[in-house]
Order: sequence, then C-alpha cells, then structure tokens
Amino acid sequence: MTIKNTGFGRRQPAPIVSNVPIALPKTYIENRKPDIRASQFKKVKLIFNNGYCTFDAILRELSDHGAKIESPDALNVPDTFTLHILQSGIQKTCYLIWRDNHFIGVSFKPFH
Repeated sequence: MTIKNTGFGRRQPAPIVSNVPIALPKTYIENRKPDIRASQFKKVKLIFNNGYCTFDAILRELSDHGAKIESPDALNVPDTFTLHILQSGIQKTCYLIWRDNHFIGVSFKPFH
C-alpha cells in the first residue's frame, strides 16, 4: 500500500482503485499477422531482377495473404519479388513486410 503525504508530517494511505478494466493492447505478432498461417516445409525460389536472380529458400508458414520464408540470404532479399513454390508450380508476387537474419515475412499482391 502506498502512503501519500498530506503535508505537515501527516500521512494517510492513498486510495486503491480496483475493478477498473484495463484494455491490453494487441501484441506485435497479432498485429503483424492478419490471419493464421499453416505450417509448411517446402522448397521455393525467390525470383527478382526480371528473372535474372534467384535465391533458394524454404517456405515455413503460408496463408491466403502472406508467408514466412527461411533463407540464408534473407538480408539480401529485395522489397518486391516473385515467390515460386517448386512442388506445386504456384507463383505469387510478394512484398517484404519484415526481415531478420534468416527469415522474412511477406504479403502477397492482392488480386483486383
């Protein structure tokens, strides 16, 4: 319990506020991912520079709107590239959202 000084040496306990709902903000991860991603482990190619440059990578998580990709070249991946999933032949245009040493998070270009 905290003590509040009322002046001239007299002290009284500070009022305790209880039963006040505290709105907790969403965590960074919840704000970063708009939907749930399914775990994957598929070989992919990151294609950029008009198809002249590629990086090999592993698709770790996939959703309708984005993906998490593991690559040893994650720090060198450009802001926009094409993701080619080798197993299914699907290609998607990707925009870089975040990156760290070995992973990148991307969102897919929406269809109009």
